[in-house]
Formats: sequence, structure tokens, C-alpha cells
Amino acid sequence: MAVGQVRKIAHRTLDGTLITLAGPLDLARPYSSVLRLSFVRRLHELTAVDRAFGDDWARSVGVQRLTEEFRLQGGRLRVGESRIRDESLRDFPEHRHKTITERVLAAVWEGRRHSVCAHLYHAEPADAIRLFDALRITEHPEGIALAPRRGRGAAVAETATIAKDVPGLGLLEVAPLNRETSRRLPRWNGTRLATGELFRDTHDDGGTYFVMATPSAVVTVLPDEAEVRAAPTRLNGLTVRATG
Repeated sequence: MAVGQVRKIAHRTLDGTLITLAGPLDLARPYSSVLRLSFVRRLHELTAVDRAFGDDWARSVGVQRLTEEFRLQGGRLRVGESRIRDESLRDFPEHRHKTITERVLAAVWEGRRHSVCAHLYHAEPADAIRLFDALRITEHPEGIALAPRRGRGAAVAETATIAKDVPGLGLLEVAPLNRETSRRLPRWNGTRLATGELFRDTHDDGGTYFVMATPSAVVTVLPDEAEVRAAPTRLNGLTVRATG
């Protein structure tokens, strides 16, 4: 990439916020967005990905094939199921030789360019249809936005985020700055950057991470070990804006 070259890209979180990133970095890699949703007294995690990655997401939760298809809100809802082994008892000697399986259903709604994915346990395709039908699905060029439909039993439980890998910097998790997400900011003063305020902290395992606050967004940065030193300088040139 040429020195001084500025890249700019926009992604939409699943609850509708437009996240714009700009700076002299390679911002071309795909992104995902995660939204936690309360539906019929249960918490569900929905993930937005590029349309091409829906099948890969299903395999990541143990479902090898999406075998059924339904037309829904201008797109198609594909579902499949599998039985996965429950590893929660493996640390108990008296249960070590027991095999306990759970039935998991993967559901992927596909639009023109983007997909929304959800997994449900001990569920039927009709349950996935009810979940997605409780949401108004709007596909934008930058991603999909979901909004609960009145009277359908769905409610947003947490502010949605986007995750994006940026070469030379690391994994970024971005959320709009609001009362909920501002709790992620450390209590001490950070370092002033051209684009916001930067905080440095360590995980329990000793690994370094950064939190950057801009006027409209909170960005958590998980750098690779080799990228820790350069991360503050590169973040100083990265603008992150949340709107809508």
C-alpha cells in the first residue's frame, strides 16, 4: 500500500448504526456484526456476515449442511440441524465416559449481499421462522439492520457491535458510544490522539489490548504480539465514526 494512502469503508451494525472507518490502513477485509436479542424469554445471539460466509458460519456451530429453505422478507431463510457432543461434564471423573448430545439448529437468512445467522437448541425450523419473523429485516449496501416488530416478543438486549480484522493493527470491535458502551472505558485518563483518546490495559493472561474512545464510538483493539508497539501510532491515524 502506498505511503499516505487513505482507505475508507462503512459497515452497519445489526441494530442499524453506521460505522465508518478511515485511515492509511488496509480496511478491505470482511466484517461481522453481533446482536444479542431477547425473544420469548430467551437470549439469542445473531451474527451478520457477508452472504458468502453463511455456510461457513453454520459449520462453525456444528451444522454441516443447510437442508431446508423458506422465503422470508424478500430473502431466503436456510436451516439445518445436527447433534453435537456436550463437553460440559468432561472435567468430572464420574461422568467422563458419558456421551451427551444436544440438537442444534442453524438458521441463515440471506439477502442480496449479506446474511444474518442464528443458532437455536432443541428447536424446529418453525422456531427459526418465528424468530426471524419477529424482526423487520432491512438490507443496506453497508449491511443488514434488524428492528423488533411490535407485539412479536422480541427486544434488543445489548448494543450491537462490529468486529473487523485490520492487517498491521489487529482485531477491532466497534460499538457506538452510549450510556451502555461507555462503561467499557477505563476510569483513568488516556492518551490523547488526533482521533480520540487511547487507553492501554492487560488481560488476565498478561496480553495487551487497547480501548479507543472517539466522539461517537468505542473501539476495543486486540493486537497481535508483534503489533503492540505500532498500534498507538496506527490508531492515531484511524478515524472511527458511528452515526444513526
